Amino acid sequence: MRVMADSNIIISALVFKSSNMSRVIREICDIHELCIASCTVSEVRNLMELKFSDSQVVLDEFFDNLTFTLIHTPEIAGEPLFKIRDINDYEILLRRLLVKLMYL
Repeated sequence: MRVMADSNIIISALVFKSSNMSRVIREICDIHELCIASCTVSEVRNLMELKFSDSQVVLDEFFDNLTFTLIHTPEIAGEPLFKIRDINDYEILLRRLLVKLMYL
């Protein structure tokens, strides 16, 4: 099964040192295929740079030591293809549908 992690999952495991999130990520890597969208990597890098100026080395180590498939996510522009209650979730849902992933 392919499972996609979003920025909240990665930040919880990395910044907040959440043992539960770290365990979940390890189990996904061991049992399933962890997928991370390129836009998620960019979002995490931008957030970490904003909040923690010296975090890029830690973030690089995190991604280097993690077994995952990087999913290229194209920029989404134009009119929405479907209606959704929370417009902030539109891009997340559309990308999930585009790559046919289970979502975490």
